[in-house]
Amino acid sequence: MPVTVYNLSHGIFQLCSLFAKVCLVMIQVDLGIAVQKACENVTQPMKFLYPLDLSIKEKIEAIAKSYGASGVEYSEQVISSLVW
Repeated sequence: MPVTVYNLSHGIFQLCSLFAKVCLVMIQVDLGIAVQKACENVTQPMKFLYPLDLSIKEKIEAIAKSYGASGVEYSEQVISSLVW
């Protein structure tokens, strides 16, 4: 009996997992369509939050500050992997 219950549970888990993945794809498609429609109605050129000649670090900090961050901390892994 425990094997049957496990298999049933595993099947239900797979079904729920599949349902979650399908929902995620549907949300991504809906978002993509919304972005496409928004871009079709643009009357002004896109304006960046920062000058394009800034370094990657300065660009990241500008974006973070636009969301209200007081600063950005970088892990050693990020520091070593990004081209500053």
